[in-house]
Amino acid sequence: MNLRNMRLEIKRNNSISSYTSMLFACFTGFLLLVGVLIHFNIFEPEPLKPRDRLMDVGIAQLSDASAIPVRIGFYIKNNYSVMPETKTFDSDGWIWLSWSQHAQDILTSRKITPEKWINFVNQVKDWDFKFNAVNPEPIRMKDGQYYQRFKYSGHFYINNLDFHKYPFHTLTLPIVLELVDFSSNTSDPVFSLIADEAKSGVGTYIDIMGYHTRNYRITTQTHEFGSNFGLNVLGDKPVQTRQIAMEVAYQQSANASILNYFLPLITVMALALFAPALSSSLLEVRLGIPPTALLTLIFLQQIYKDKLPNLPYLTFMDTVYNTCYLANVMLFALFLWGSNQLDHASEVERTRVIAKIDAINLRFQIGIVTIIFAIISVNWFLLCPSYI
Repeated sequence: MNLRNMRLEIKRNNSISSYTSMLFACFTGFLLLVGVLIHFNIFEPEPLKPRDRLMDVGIAQLSDASAIPVRIGFYIKNNYSVMPETKTFDSDGWIWLSWSQHAQDILTSRKITPEKWINFVNQVKDWDFKFNAVNPEPIRMKDGQYYQRFKYSGHFYINNLDFHKYPFHTLTLPIVLELVDFSSNTSDPVFSLIADEAKSGVGTYIDIMGYHTRNYRITTQTHEFGSNFGLNVLGDKPVQTRQIAMEVAYQQSANASILNYFLPLITVMALALFAPALSSSLLEVRLGIPPTALLTLIFLQQIYKDKLPNLPYLTFMDTVYNTCYLANVMLFALFLWGSNQLDHASEVERTRVIAKIDAINLRFQIGIVTIIFAIISVNWFLLCPSYI
């Protein structure tokens, strides 16, 4: 009778163990499936696609001989007050224009002054924006060109704010200008903005706290609007204007990111991942480690999330934390399984069961570390690269 009861008990324990393993496998598979679906934005609605287009110099053929060149240069003295939550920043500096006599004649005929000729596309808050000419009138240069320099100061919008690789992301602050004189006649001359890259630059106060200034660049494009603005003489042809942008790129300090964000995370995960090395006989200690690590991870994640705006996508740091959450859940399931195995083992089998659990824990420990590094590495290389 005792032998029969022992066999029934072993059979029941094996059934419970198999059920627990199957439940854990289903739960883990579900989490991985949800993670993949979120990564590829399966749950997100189709975003609105504006009809506006930006075409580079080659496509737009800005070098057309019939176009009237207008040279423009930038000198950004200072970028500051960067606010990711509102996607804005402040900037001070100078902009200069030089143009030919032909362009000056057109300006005179259309009664346009140089400061009214261009528009700051990403400028916000008109009430304190300043754009003042340094000279009362344009200067006539020895080569016959006209020249005017302007000092600007204002708030600007960051359109392409990309935190996919946070905290190793690149922050790009643009100053974007366009010609605003939309012609109402298709036969009117076309102006072409040409960047004065050799003379453009940045000042000594260009740095931002917590970032390294990487580089700057000037891009020239054609902005094709999704409308003709009611200019019926153009037919269905959309209005086009020349656009030029000065972009300063900043890289967040890798050393600061590792020390501030990754060192606490690595410390917590090291303690959790060393837990399987504890003897299986320490049931209560082993079972308490993963929940404690999870609570600590949630607290650490909230610290860096408070520094970011509400984002419609996961950052690299989010993926690291989500992977660590999954690892701790798997560790808890492993310890729960081991605890049940040991609890149902007889005194005769206890030593053998402990040895079996310890061997499985060692293999699991190596496997979970490999999985963590694999998921994080794959996610890093699948992320959208910085565009500058």
